[in-house]
Amino acid sequence: MHGEKKELYTPEDWSDPETAANNGYSGAKTKAEKFAWDFVASLPENERIELATILPCFIFGPAIND
Repeated sequence: MHGEKKELYTPEDWSDPETAANNGYSGAKTKAEKFAWDFVASLPENERIELATILPCFIFGPAIND
């Protein structure tokens, strides 16, 4: 699906943390969220916690690199 635009995205759609278009921050965010969802899914049913994630629409502040 690389390069294609979809009209509707679902929870099954993820960014590719390995593409050159992603910087370290966005790649790390994708990997961390996938890990969290996989971790919760791996717990026994009676021990599962509720997981919520937040996707900020804009991040601002001083850059840590050039």
